[in-house]
Amino acid sequence: MSKINDHNDSVLPMIISFADRLNSFARTTLNKELDGYGLKFNQWRLIHAISAKSIFTPAKLADELMIERATVSRYLDQLEDKECIERSHNRFDRRVVDITLTPKGERIAQLGIDLMDDTYKRMLADLSSTENKHFVALIKKLTERIPAAIEKVPA
Repeated sequence: MSKINDHNDSVLPMIISFADRLNSFARTTLNKELDGYGLKFNQWRLIHAISAKSIFTPAKLADELMIERATVSRYLDQLEDKECIERSHNRFDRRVVDITLTPKGERIAQLGIDLMDDTYKRMLADLSSTENKHFVALIKKLTERIPAAIEKVPA
């Protein structure tokens, strides 16, 4: 059997499967809590990104989260209706729209972070402190490489 067909040694599908399962678990966990706010996981992702970076524009959010600008715009409309964000024209360039969290949005951002931290701790409870540090370092390193890898994908 050729190496290409030997899936037992292929690491990338295992990584993708782990990421998919972790994402599904995180979505399920967070959706249960966000339901009381009338929000879903994808909307929380925007809230989290805004919280982590302070002020964002819709275009920067789309790029950061790797989702379509139209989708970002729809989610922002929903978040504004739920009083989680405020949009305002940039004082230096009125063509640019700045997005900030409201106090409610900040509370929801923290709620999600706390839930994700608890989820992470439960999932990785069996790792030693050293294994945990290595795991986090590797995830950070791989995450930093994603933008460069995307640029190399053929059109």
